[in-house]
Amino acid sequence: MKLFHYTLGIKLESIFASGVIRTSPIKPKFPEKPIAWLSKNPVFENSALKVGIMPGSGDSRIMTLEEMEMHGQGLYRLVFDSEVVEVEVLPWSLLRPRCKAKPKIIKRLLDRAKSASSNPEEWFGTVDQELPVATATLEVASIQPDGKLQWRPVHRPGFIDSSRVLEVTVEQAKEIGFRVNCTDETWAQIKD
Repeated sequence: MKLFHYTLGIKLESIFASGVIRTSPIKPKFPEKPIAWLSKNPVFENSALKVGIMPGSGDSRIMTLEEMEMHGQGLYRLVFDSEVVEVEVLPWSLLRPRCKAKPKIIKRLLDRAKSASSNPEEWFGTVDQELPVATATLEVASIQPDGKLQWRPVHRPGFIDSSRVLEVTVEQAKEIGFRVNCTDETWAQIKD
């Protein structure tokens, strides 16, 4: 079975430098175990949509694919064949109990899935194991005039212009006036 990890061009350098899809959250509270996420959705995993902070107002919202493509320097995915992946990959039905996340974190994941029109039955991942990318194929998407994504293989990541990317901690974002609230749990909560 083909499984996909959807990401942005600005993330490729760190993915290929480390050689793995990292688990999330980075340091979960015991007994929770982190997950390296995959999807069997062959078009796009809507739970992978990013939250963006709008210039000027500081308001945040889920970005469109077009905005992610432009500000994230391209829409990419790593394609894995589940038969040759080097670590154990599990469906959500098994990930859910094995990750030992608190019910409120599971609820937040499922609420986000619902708000993004994502289907948790398409979710897969590893528990407490980073996912090596050595056997994955890299693909890039182009957004067609009808809004659909067309995926094509690329042989290696292109040059990533990091000068257009702003990376700050949550505390730094608050200091410069962005209305962001983040706990030490899996998902950031954005205030209205």
